[in-house]
Amino acid sequence: AKYMYGALFTWLVDRINAVIAGRDGRNSIGVLDIFGFENFKINSFEQFNINFTNEKLQQFFNQRIFKQEQAEYSNEGISWANIVFKDNQDCVDLIEKPLGVISLLDEECRFPKGSDASLLDKLHSQHARHAHYEAPRISRTSFVIKHYAGPVTYEIAGFLAKNKDTTQQELLELLQGSNDQFVAEVFAAPPDEDVAPAKAGTIRKKGAGTVAVKFKEQLVSLVDTLAATEPHYVRCIKPNLRKLPSTWDEELVTNQLKYAGMMETVRIRQLGYPFRWPFQAFFQRYRSLAVIGHVGNDYRRCCQCLLEALKLGADQWQLGKTKVFMKDSQRIVLEEMRNVALRGKAVLIQSAWRAHYYRKLFLYKRRLIIRSQAKFRAYDQQIRFATIR
Repeated sequence: AKYMYGALFTWLVDRINAVIAGRDGRNSIGVLDIFGFENFKINSFEQFNINFTNEKLQQFFNQRIFKQEQAEYSNEGISWANIVFKDNQDCVDLIEKPLGVISLLDEECRFPKGSDASLLDKLHSQHARHAHYEAPRISRTSFVIKHYAGPVTYEIAGFLAKNKDTTQQELLELLQGSNDQFVAEVFAAPPDEDVAPAKAGTIRKKGAGTVAVKFKEQLVSLVDTLAATEPHYVRCIKPNLRKLPSTWDEELVTNQLKYAGMMETVRIRQLGYPFRWPFQAFFQRYRSLAVIGHVGNDYRRCCQCLLEALKLGADQWQLGKTKVFMKDSQRIVLEEMRNVALRGKAVLIQSAWRAHYYRKLFLYKRRLIIRSQAKFRAYDQQIRFATIR
């Protein structure tokens, strides 16, 4: 069933890729959906592969974010030497390099008398001193890998059985010789792969390796594809496990942010200057905070004079070639100062408007009163004149 599912899935992916590839074979949009880091009470071969995928993709993500930061700082002439990048290359090497976990697992699967216990002994012997590997003192059936998101204990039971890529010869011949064109196409052997006997009644593809080896090769190919494209990231956070609205599980959300590598991304940005604005936009937004002399249309000079007048820490901001780079803490200070200044200006405008409004109202009422008084005096004088006459 696993082999049939894998063959059908591969056929479906090939068909989709053929449709969206375009005429030149290069125009495509790919969506990579990864569940995320897994750490259950009992972790086995499936969790190992999933966490290896996340470890590899996290390394790519961190490197890309760091390289983007490095490229922007270099282009703008900003000093960034104090930014330290947390690399998880050692953990990736522990899994995928020669004599790593996958290599030893593949090697053990090729031995006729290989077992989960002997694999565990080899892992302990080879990686006992590795910084990202740990042999539990209590359990003799597990090993620990310290991933970027935290340590995970893997139960060795079933690793070899799940990793062996063997298929019954009779079943494969039956599927390949089917009269149904679709079934024959799905299960046809690739032209560049032959088959060789693995043991009685089973076959193994030459050069294909075990499940973990093929998984690693596909993952390397995926990372190469990502490196050649322009990836964009959408981080989906599940607020709670009960699917309830307006319910926020703080521990669950925090773990998801940690496992998704967002903490490291935020740390990288915090070490640098996360607040970046073009000179003109920055000056126009904060020019009300200080009075500076006339410097023309040189917005870089305007920003420098403004920042110096505000007496912000010299290590809290830098001027690049086209942008102002600033620590987020100083941005918060500037926003508070701006809010106070705008509030003061708003009060001043309101007071001036109220003075203008009530003065006009006063003058209007005074004119009415004077007019009323004039009419009353005229009427009074008319009566007095008539009486005298």
